[in-house]
Amino acid sequence: TVSLKSLSLLRLITESSQLEELVAEVEADEVEHLFKLFLSLELENRRCSIRRLAIHLSAPHGVFSLNSTQEAAVCAGWFGIAGRLHPNAFIVFSTSSTQLPETVPFQLPWVDSNVFTVDMAMCTTGKLPKSTPLRKPLDFPCTEFLERPNGTLVAGDLRPSASVSWLGPNATPHVGKVQPLMQSPSVWRTHGSADRSWNWVNWNLEEALKVLAHNAKHRR
Repeated sequence: TVSLKSLSLLRLITESSQLEELVAEVEADEVEHLFKLFLSLELENRRCSIRRLAIHLSAPHGVFSLNSTQEAAVCAGWFGIAGRLHPNAFIVFSTSSTQLPETVPFQLPWVDSNVFTVDMAMCTTGKLPKSTPLRKPLDFPCTEFLERPNGTLVAGDLRPSASVSWLGPNATPHVGKVQPLMQSPSVWRTHGSADRSWNWVNWNLEEALKVLAHNAKHRR
């Protein structure tokens, strides 16, 4: 398990790297720096070899609330990273915090379960995740039987209580339960059938970073 600072120094996120799994601890308010590490791949329209990206989010200084625009940029950033990994890659979230599961990244496994998942077992142990032994297959924790977080710290449309807007006009939200999507953002990007309220679906990493930088500037 590497820190974000170590990750930036090791230069592991390149097309030439043969790394298949990366496990990193990232502070929730520093995800913007992680997004920047993948930006060069996007600008060159390249992918790296990572198949399993395990992100352990922490909040040593407390959980900072985000507005809906910032949340949109964060979501776009995570999908942007997913688009720079191996085509069959997935991202696993975990945390030791009791509050972070209520933030927007932990809603993403219920938005696109092909790309994102969450290791809830790791969330309850308080331990840092470790890389997979070579003799074992890369672990993909299934969320099918997990209760979806209520998203009490989510400001935008990904809060389950607002999910009727993205499940469809005839959907009935069941807060905290697994809800299958009609189409995932990865499909929307391909076919252009996204709900217009989810304009972040078509943002790339560069656009997401610009939004985050703009909001950070206006917070000062």
